[in-house]
Amino acid sequence: MKILHLLLILFLVSVAISQEATTTCTEDQVLVKGKCKDAKNCKTQIGFFKQTQANGKKQIARRPTFGVQLKDGNLVFSLTFANGKDLQTSVETGQTTTCIQVNLRRFGAAFTNEVADASTITSVSTDTSRTWSFTVNKDQFDTVFLKDESTDEIKYTGFYAISVTLLLPNDNGVKPLAFFAFKFSGVFSKDLATLKSSEIKPKVQAEQVCADTAGEQCVNTAQSTLTLCSDDTCSTPLNTNELVVGDTIYIKQTITQDGFKGGKWKPMDAEITVVADGVSKTVTPKKLDKGQNGEQMYQLKLNFLGNKVTIASDATLGETTAARILQETADDPSVVGSTSVTCIKETSSSSCPTQDQVLTYNSENCAGVSCDDESSNAMIFQVLIAMLGLLIL
Repeated sequence: MKILHLLLILFLVSVAISQEATTTCTEDQVLVKGKCKDAKNCKTQIGFFKQTQANGKKQIARRPTFGVQLKDGNLVFSLTFANGKDLQTSVETGQTTTCIQVNLRRFGAAFTNEVADASTITSVSTDTSRTWSFTVNKDQFDTVFLKDESTDEIKYTGFYAISVTLLLPNDNGVKPLAFFAFKFSGVFSKDLATLKSSEIKPKVQAEQVCADTAGEQCVNTAQSTLTLCSDDTCSTPLNTNELVVGDTIYIKQTITQDGFKGGKWKPMDAEITVVADGVSKTVTPKKLDKGQNGEQMYQLKLNFLGNKVTIASDATLGETTAARILQETADDPSVVGSTSVTCIKETSSSSCPTQDQVLTYNSENCAGVSCDDESSNAMIFQVLIAMLGLLIL
């Protein structure tokens, strides 16, 4: 009889768990942190942003086109949505009580150090589209962008996101709907009068990723730490605060975000941004697939000089047990982190460089925004192929 009672209890528990895991809300409700919340006054607006499924891929219902232009000396960034003329958010209404709230976020190198940006987002519609835009004034460039002065031109890099959240009526619940992040890089003439070239690299997310079934631990971007190591096992941290140009460097990225650390989550492919006085470079490191749960090891070389150096990583936050074939990398959540060193110097026996030495060395050896080994090796390979072609002719 006791066994029957035990089996009955186990059955009831399993039923309760399955019901909780498959909570179904009514047409006038949305699921927030495992609970159905009344959203009937906002329901018509949610569908514009909510996550959908297509061919197994996680996609956002409306993916904007990103743009930037130099206008009256200032930079104007834009996100244009097709078929969005009837969209009503806080940007369109100007009301903080509107169901759909839109906010601008700004970041430091590689999407670290997130802050609220007070720039005004404006909204303009046509018969076929809706465009959100905000302006960064010329006198703000040195404050909000990363700057590289290695050549006769000036290169700026910036990291932004427009977050879209659902503000539920008569409730303190907030449900993230979309996260339109992007990295901007632009090459200007020395007097900033001309934008010679620009690129926007989007990072669009339909919903936050959650570490728990209750939806209490959810992020767009998870936090981590970076540790400089003496070898690829990182058995001991690097015992110097001064790096040498061209030396092989090992970096361990460790997730520290609650719910994501030490478990099935791990940093995957990373882009490293290195920032110093008058220096901003992008490096693609070699992923070593080493480390414990929640860790990743990278190998790279820094082929430029710098003082007051920050090394920041923007990596994909992936599950170690899940294949990522079906999900676009650009839509994956991120894990970011940074560390700092005093300088990158020319030799192990030399002192940290002067600023003149930094700019002179970098203009001669690493003038581009990206100065990693892979791009250098690719260039050498292309030159060799070209020479071989000439010999054949």
